[in-house]
Amino acid sequence: MKTKTSLAILSILITISACDKKNNDSLGPEQSADYLKLKPGNYWIYNEFMLTDTSENDEHITDSVYVEKDTMINGLTYSKLVKPNHWVQPGEFINYLRDSYGYIVNHHGAILFSATDFSNIFNTAYQRLGADTVARVISRMTDKDFAVSTPAGVFLTSSFTRSFTMFPKFDSLQQTITYHTRFAKDVGMVTETLAIFSAAPNVRWERRLVRWHIQ
Repeated sequence: MKTKTSLAILSILITISACDKKNNDSLGPEQSADYLKLKPGNYWIYNEFMLTDTSENDEHITDSVYVEKDTMINGLTYSKLVKPNHWVQPGEFINYLRDSYGYIVNHHGAILFSATDFSNIFNTAYQRLGADTVARVISRMTDKDFAVSTPAGVFLTSSFTRSFTMFPKFDSLQQTITYHTRFAKDVGMVTETLAIFSAAPNVRWERRLVRWHIQ
């Protein structure tokens, strides 16, 4: 059974709530919505893996992610995306997402994906534990057309990346640990980093796509 201490796990399914400061009205040749497929009834099934530098172990834990419905927030239509949240506590993690001028954003205005913007930093935030600051977190897109293998097949992906640079109190080496959420065009999310242990950054847990249904 995995150990889930608050110090060991840097971040689980973080929603960065700072608002986007950019205003880009132009759509690129690729549409970000093609990578998330936010239509009610769409779903994705994943297995969890523990990964090291030399091994990949199927943990035999199956998760589902699905689009439940559309909903109105402040006069705008968002898709309600539901994920499991058993790494922190039993229950569900809910995101409200929409395509805004070619960026996928949540209802706080934070960018969570772009199919075309691989040059800008979307957000800089700080991960806290009580009154202490654990890490600085930078969010951006990386790894365009990066090939990844999952039980469902091999996909070309683009990654929404969160890089955690540790503060000295929690890591004397001030390591930067990177979480990837990788999306494939016309499929959706194919892998997602769930946890990395600061004491052993070469060990991580990851969801990998097994099958999916999109309309």
